[in-house]
Amino acid sequence: MIATALFELALGRNIYNVVGLIIFVIIALYQPLTGNYLRKAKSVLPPELESKRLAIARKHNQLVSLILLAFISVIFPVVFFLQRNFTIELLAVIGLGVTEAYGLFRVFKNDNQLCLQLGFMCPHCAKPLYDPHGFINVTGLCPKCRKSIVS
Repeated sequence: MIATALFELALGRNIYNVVGLIIFVIIALYQPLTGNYLRKAKSVLPPELESKRLAIARKHNQLVSLILLAFISVIFPVVFFLQRNFTIELLAVIGLGVTEAYGLFRVFKNDNQLCLQLGFMCPHCAKPLYDPHGFINVTGLCPKCRKSIVS
């Protein structure tokens, strides 16, 4: 009911607003989907490690963007068409949330597998070097053990 009220307020119960919002999200997600960013920080990693990090980051961003786009594409019609039955709407939203959480879990597992396949592992602790929130390219430190991997 609260979700319905928020979506009615945000969308004005107009399907054209939903379509416009989805198009806006696609345009906003252009950078993560393509990997073409406007400004990049200068990396301290050697070129071979930086290329591996970029390959993993590009795949990670594409998967997360697709999951977000799928979630947004499904949540609006669910709320819009099921606004009369609160129980079914709540179950659908919870189901979508659980599905998205599982999708993100699989993305992080995929990141670790890509690190293993590409050899993007810490020489000190042997753990994957890629961390989506880390700045390994700026600091040169392993996100797990905090030792330098540049030297």
